[in-house]
Parts: sequence; structure tokens; C-alpha cells
Amino acid sequence: MPASLVGLASPNETWTPRRISILLVGIGYLKCYHIYMITFKVTNTVATLFLLFVLLSGSTLEAQFYKNSPFYGTKKNVSKNMINIKIPQDIELEASLNRFPSKQNYIFFRTDLDGNGKPDVIDFRIFGKDRELFELRVNNTSLKKFIDANDITLRIIDLNPQDKIKEIMIQINSPLDQRNSHKFYFIKYLNHKLSYIGLYRKCDGANFTGNHLQILTDMKWWVKKERYFLNQSHILNKVKDEFLNVDVTLRLVKQLPILKKRKMNVPIYYVPAGNKISVLFYTIVDKKEWYVIQYHNDMLGFTTAQILEECAGLENL
Repeated sequence: MPASLVGLASPNETWTPRRISILLVGIGYLKCYHIYMITFKVTNTVATLFLLFVLLSGSTLEAQFYKNSPFYGTKKNVSKNMINIKIPQDIELEASLNRFPSKQNYIFFRTDLDGNGKPDVIDFRIFGKDRELFELRVNNTSLKKFIDANDITLRIIDLNPQDKIKEIMIQINSPLDQRNSHKFYFIKYLNHKLSYIGLYRKCDGANFTGNHLQILTDMKWWVKKERYFLNQSHILNKVKDEFLNVDVTLRLVKQLPILKKRKMNVPIYYVPAGNKISVLFYTIVDKKEWYVIQYHNDMLGFTTAQILEECAGLENL
């Protein structure tokens, strides 16, 4: 079921001043037309057409109110006049709030999160004396979190197309858009409860491909893409002992020692300074970062991240 965007009004704030104005205008139209009918004795058909005109006028004014509101839309229910719409294929809804200006307080919409076929009421807001907190409320449960950046984005995503469950992703962006400064919170709504399924800090992006999540981290000279899958408890688990593709060619400024195996202490070869090497893969073993290097005559070996960056002149990037 696609998400249904309702607007920036809370469920308990149905009668806004704008809606009351629309109602009064409609009543005024009907009163004037009642006098016109008595005076000129028009038929019921004309009266019906006029009533439809009044209803359409009210709908147009209400649609204009939503069109000017600071929220995004869904893929199927999008107005051409809405601004900043970015809806990737695997994202059902995307909405953004900014701590400043303070007029953008909250977003309210409905979509089915837990796959029971019934729309869930979602309320996402920024509050606090300095607007330093956000609250995510689904039906009668909520989560609160501190905000240490200006921009915050909420997305309804589907990490596993095989089930009927939708996930919530909240992205907090650094005000200066610095490297390794974004945060991503992944949340599920199941059994009438909200709970975190993944928290990622000091990263730069997130991709949704197939049935897994990729967390992107800028490594200065390449982008690390770590994979996460949902387990049976609907929690994101990182793929362990994985070799990540790097595929970067570097020219050495110092000779590079190469190990045949990671557990070895004595290098089997030294690649001379000035030579080019191919960095094929990256992995972490026992909290230590390693690269797989292709060097002389397509030979393969290992070196640590610290030694490689020093020998390739990358430590000051």
C-alpha cells in the first residue's frame, strides 16, 4: 500500500483556520444562490451544478494549502508544484525537516508499516527549547532522539521486498556536510512497538540494493560499501570477514612491503617507489585494516592500511 501524505496537521487538529474559511465561503455561496433561485426560479439541475462548483472550489483551496506545505510526496500521489521531490524507486516516501526556520514543525502521514493491511498513523516532529530533539510517533508509541545537525530526513523504505514490512530510516546530516559526519537510524514497527534495527554513525550515505543495505563511508581515496542483511528477528546484521572491492591504482612514493599472509611478520617483496600497484580489496580482521595488493607480474599480497597510505602518500588527504 503506498503511503498517503496527509499534511502538516496533527490528527487532532482537523479544523484549521483555512478549512473554516473554506466552509464559510461555501456557506456564503449557497446563501447567495438560494436567493438567486427564489428570484429567478432556476431548476434543480442548475442548483446541483452550482453545488458541485462550490465543492470543487473548496477542494482547490485545500489542495493549494497542501501544495505550499514543506513536505514531499509519494511516487503515485505527487503534485508537480511540490518542491525538492527526490523519490528513488525503492523509497516509498521521503520527507525533510529543518531545525531552522521553526515554522517547519512536523509532518503527519499514513502508510502500512507492519504489513497487516491497515494504515499506521505516523507523526514526525522537531521540538524542544532550541529545537534540539526529534520525535517519531507511530500510532500510540514513540521514540525520541537528540539532534546535533540542522537537517533531518525521514524515509519509508523496504529493505526486504519478500515481506510486507516497511522500515523507517532517519538521516541526520552534518550542517557543514563534512566527511564521515552523517548518522543513519533504521527503525521497525512491529507488534505495536518501535525499535531500532540499526544505528550507523560517522558515515556518508546509504544504498538499498536488492534485499540488503549498503552503508557508505568516504575513505579519502575510495568509498567503502559495507553490506547489512535483515536476520530472522528483523535486525540488520553486518556481513563479517568480507572482502570489499576497492579497485584503485596508486603510484608509490616510498617502497611498499608486501606480506604473503596477514599473520606473517617478514615481507616477501618490496615494491619500489615510483611503481604503480592495484589495490583490489579491503578487509578488517581483529579490528585491523588490510588491503589486498596486486603488484609485480600480477602477484598478490597483503599490506596494512597504515603502511599503504604512508607509502602512497595518502595520509594527508
